[in-house]
Amino acid sequence: MKKILSLLAAGLCLTSCASIDKLKSNIQKPSISSTINDRSEYISTAIADWVSEEAQAAGAQNVEFSTSMSSNANETISTRVMSKLQSNGFKIATTTDTTNMKVWYLVSEIDDNILIRIRADNREATRLFSKGENNSIVPASPLTIRANP
Repeated sequence: MKKILSLLAAGLCLTSCASIDKLKSNIQKPSISSTINDRSEYISTAIADWVSEEAQAAGAQNVEFSTSMSSNANETISTRVMSKLQSNGFKIATTTDTTNMKVWYLVSEIDDNILIRIRADNREATRLFSKGENNSIVPASPLTIRANP
């Protein structure tokens, strides 16, 4: 009886592991829309400009992208934002430090518009953009800034 129960328990354990692996293989990162990719130059400029203003106002020299909150999985935008921040005189921090400005952003497509949310330390900015000509973006709402979101 003990042998049968042991075999049954082992069998259930193995099928559970196989099910978990199958579930993990079916999970994919969300794909970034072509609309966002096509406008990545303008989007990254909007993000970098606001972060630069916030960092200058706070006297921060280093910008640290938050790993505790997941930003978009778009490497093109991330690379361009980092490059623009560096050209504005900021360093991209690779280690956590209290003097670093912690940054997080999210770019979403909503209907025929693009929503950009950016958090820099304890301030968050949100703005809706419409699609412009030549893959540009045009502000479609005022810049909304919240402290301590």
